[in-house]
Amino acid sequence: TPLGRDLVGIWGMTNDVLSDAVGGAFEETKALVKGVWPGGGATGTGLSVVLDTSRLPVSSEHRLYVFVRQDPASCAVECDKQEAVASLPFRICHDVVEGDLCF
Repeated sequence: TPLGRDLVGIWGMTNDVLSDAVGGAFEETKALVKGVWPGGGATGTGLSVVLDTSRLPVSSEHRLYVFVRQDPASCAVECDKQEAVASLPFRICHDVVEGDLCF
């Protein structure tokens, strides 16, 4: 853990819909996809999580987000005001069957 601080990851996923907004124009917030995380909620928690894509339609496009911050359970008085974020677009190409190599 950096600087001796415990970290936590908050994961979310949206449908990846292209926007027609131009140059900073307002965009509606995209809803989180529910039911893909353990427990069926809208977000996953931890530095490593399992994403269940089995009910997502073939050819659907999504975006996976992770926000990493200091674990509130480890803050002495208050947490550092720092956060790292990453996002990854992905597409469901086909149903995996036993014997498929996954990349």
